[in-house]
Amino acid sequence: MGFVNDSTGIGLAILLGFITFGIGNVFGTTVSTEDGAVEGIVVPLQKGNVYQFKKIPYAMPPVGPLRFSKPVKHPPWNNTLDATDFGPACIPSGSSTHPVSEDCLFLNVYIPHEVSTTTNKSVMVWIHGGGYIYGTGMDYDGASLAIHGDVIVVTINYRLGVFGFLSTGDSAARGNYGLWDQIEALKWIKSNIKYFGGNPDSITLFGESAGAFSVSHLAIFPENKGLFHRVIMQSGSLGSYGTITKDPVKIARSLGSYLQCSDIQNSESLVACLRRITASDLNQASDISHMYSIFRNTLGLSLGYSPVIDGEMILGDPMSIFKNQSSEHFKFYQSLDVISGCTSAEGSLMLIYISLFPGLSLPTIDISEGIPTSVLKMFAKPFIELYHNNDTRILEPIYAKYTSEDNEEQGRLLVNLLSDSQFYAPMLESLLVHDLNGNSKSKTFQYFFSKTSPIDGLIGVPPKWFEGAGHAAEIPYIFYNEYLDGSHKNLSTEMMSYWTNFARYG
Repeated sequence: MGFVNDSTGIGLAILLGFITFGIGNVFGTTVSTEDGAVEGIVVPLQKGNVYQFKKIPYAMPPVGPLRFSKPVKHPPWNNTLDATDFGPACIPSGSSTHPVSEDCLFLNVYIPHEVSTTTNKSVMVWIHGGGYIYGTGMDYDGASLAIHGDVIVVTINYRLGVFGFLSTGDSAARGNYGLWDQIEALKWIKSNIKYFGGNPDSITLFGESAGAFSVSHLAIFPENKGLFHRVIMQSGSLGSYGTITKDPVKIARSLGSYLQCSDIQNSESLVACLRRITASDLNQASDISHMYSIFRNTLGLSLGYSPVIDGEMILGDPMSIFKNQSSEHFKFYQSLDVISGCTSAEGSLMLIYISLFPGLSLPTIDISEGIPTSVLKMFAKPFIELYHNNDTRILEPIYAKYTSEDNEEQGRLLVNLLSDSQFYAPMLESLLVHDLNGNSKSKTFQYFFSKTSPIDGLIGVPPKWFEGAGHAAEIPYIFYNEYLDGSHKNLSTEMMSYWTNFARYG
């Protein structure tokens, strides 16, 4: 296995896409695809022009009878498609810069220097994170990465929250629509990227957090063979807490009960009822009926709406499936070049969970002075229930390794508990499986990102005792080189080189 050691931390405003490249376009340009012509814009950067095609539909609007269904390929269009402005984000993205809608299945293409069918550039497809309930592909400007590495960058939207992951556990609503959206987008890219000058046989899939969980699932689904050839998983692996929702039927029925559906025990009746609810009402109800209880009962250590075992894409426990060396899942995973890595303080997410305590009627904690051991013990209970079958024998070694009488040190140890269990151990396990038996079919790389940033991260200004680069700290160094300077810009340039060189050469 190769090893890359770099680092950083950064602001919520950037991570949620509150900044965009504001330079005006020079002129329009048109590309003919299999579905029809699309007209985009040309944006000048310091290193040259970037051609941008936005709001390209890859699937039909998932509304009405298509809500809680697999995506349906978008039909061709007759007139030239206006691809000069972004479309809406998928509800409930929480974006402050884009309107939200159920009609959101669009992708955006960034092409450096020129559009020519003869250039045959490698392609990088970004899947955004956000816990499967927030975010949009439009929050990540692919222009800087594209022109630095001379690659085509594609960002996509996919269904989120209840719209993307509700499941009744049967054929009425199997779930995983957000993952199927990602696959449908990849199919569109595979068929059409050549018209933008991209190489359909050199596609790298990369994502962070829930985006990395998604990449992990797609990388062990053998039906995806040929849709992509390399993967980069940033802060997320199979085995992490966002991999699988364990009781989706209970969640679906709870939602139906809250919305006063007449027969929540009958899946067909329940789904028909939920399809009649307006998108905004359904989204609000899903928050009230379940997301609150997720934090109250598990303190954020599980996700309410995320992938499920659907018997089609995900056949069972993903860790067991992809470790089976005779399975097509294992063979497909080992055929891909892989980078997987983490930041040095992934458990910064703990501080977000603790900030929700007052709303959960739990004790208010002043994290500026550290965290008392009682809080660790509060987290330990749902931790062993969720991940260790409520085996209380595990509590003693947890307390031995992760408790301290000093509140500042206890804060760091609590961050370490989440980092170790939900990020580092799953990452290492997935890398070892990929490299098993001295894998000679593809390459395996690991990175560790530890540089902090002068810009506030997901947790805002961290308390003085906090150490390391928090969750999502590396993202601005990949996408927002234009806004960094000094050592941060140098690191960004180096990291973009690693990522794009991997995409081009493995």
